[in-house]
Formats: sequence, C-alpha cells, structure tokens
Amino acid sequence: MIPVEKSADLNELMIELLVPFLLLVLALGLLVAEDLLPTGGALGLLAVGCLGLVLYLGFSRSFAIGCRYLVFEIVMVPGWIWAWWSLMSRTKLGRLAYLQPPEPHEVEVASERVELSRLIGLQGRALTSLRPSGMVDFEGRRLDGMAEEGLIATGSPILAVRVQSGRLIVRALTESATEDSC
Repeated sequence: MIPVEKSADLNELMIELLVPFLLLVLALGLLVAEDLLPTGGALGLLAVGCLGLVLYLGFSRSFAIGCRYLVFEIVMVPGWIWAWWSLMSRTKLGRLAYLQPPEPHEVEVASERVELSRLIGLQGRALTSLRPSGMVDFEGRRLDGMAEEGLIATGSPILAVRVQSGRLIVRALTESATEDSC
C-alpha cells in the first residue's frame, strides 16, 4: 500500500504534468481554430498565451523542466502547423478554404491588354535576349516581352503572337518570313 504522504506527492506531480500538457493541447487546438475561423488573431493570441503559461509553469517548477517544455514547444508548434496545412490542403474543405493561385491564362491585365492586343501580328525586334523574357521594341516603344518558345537573340526580328498575363508573347521570325513581308 502507498503511504498517504507519497500519494499526495504523486497527485501533485500528476497535476503539475497534466496542466501543462492540457495547455499545450489547448494551444494547438486554438491554432487550428485560428486557421479556420475569422477571429482577427484573437485565438492566435490565446494560443500564444497558453504556450507562455506552459513555459511559466515549467520554469517555476525547475529550470530543467522549463527547458524541456521550451524545446518541446519549439519543435511541436511548427511541426503541428506544417502537418495541419499539409493535411488540410489535401481535403475538400482545405481546397475550399485556401485560395489557389490563378493559372497564367486566367490572369488579365485590363489596361495593358487592350493596348498590347493591337500589336498582335506586327513585327518588331528584340532589344535584349529573350530567355524567355526580355525587352522588345514595337513601333518605337520598349515593352516587356516573352518568347513563345526557345531563346531569341538580341536584335532578332520578332512577331507579336498574343497577350498573356499582361505580357506580349513573341515568336522569332525566320529570314524567309522577314523577306516575304518586305
């Protein structure tokens, strides 16, 4: 049978270990809730407060326990956040909750598109080498251009093919195509 004195010490030790553990679990849960709910950072601040309280309880018990809690938090919190985002992005809810970047063909820069679209079909020249992007010259104007494929050397004759994501897509002209247009 356990003496009453040792039993009280064991209960005190259990409480001293259980409270920080529950605070850590609460902090991690609050971080998840912060990600899902529009709280303006309130739940994140509560999570940071819980983590701070865990450190306070650990260091008030002993320096060694406080350092163990600190190392645990340094490893566990970023690991939890990484695991949450990795798993969440694979779920249907995650795909709905997190925005996906637009595809290049979905991006339109309205003010430049109208102005650049009138250059389609015109010939110009590459002011810099296009690997795949660089500066091009059309009607005496310097524009940002992108090669449709491959590399285009500086000074090469080019043809405007289309506008994509606010950029003029160009193709290198062969010598025979330039002679035909003259």
